[in-house]
Amino acid sequence: LEEIISQTDQMPQANRLITHFHASRQPAISIEDYLLRVVKYSGCSGECYLMALIYIDKLSEKNPQFIISSLNIHRLLLTSIMLAAKFHDDHYYNNEYYAKVGGITLREINALEAQFLHLVHWDLCIEADRFMRYKGELLANISPEENGEELMEQ
Repeated sequence: LEEIISQTDQMPQANRLITHFHASRQPAISIEDYLLRVVKYSGCSGECYLMALIYIDKLSEKNPQFIISSLNIHRLLLTSIMLAAKFHDDHYYNNEYYAKVGGITLREINALEAQFLHLVHWDLCIEADRFMRYKGELLANISPEENGEELMEQ
């Protein structure tokens, strides 16, 4: 993910779609540390994290002018994980909780949720074959020490 962000950050800024996800400057916390924080406090099932990645891909597919960058990845991750938990898990936290976990206000998380849903055309369904393809690709690209299979079974 960090490799993709470093590449997209170098792309020209013209014609980019600017949204609520875009910060005015890059957050001080690394993508990895932010994601670890969200994972630690979200209490989501393992499937939610993979669903969140698929949701981000859906957003990119439906909005080619939306470029994922260091200015928006943190908020994209938080919002997509929250939506995956709401869509998939029986028990999940409210928006206020996710806002605190993500270091943003309730008003911001509400706006991010609404805009994300709009950008994916309210399509949170994931076909089983797409989910399994992403899972296979993810597991094939991580080392056993990273224990991806264990994360998917949480």
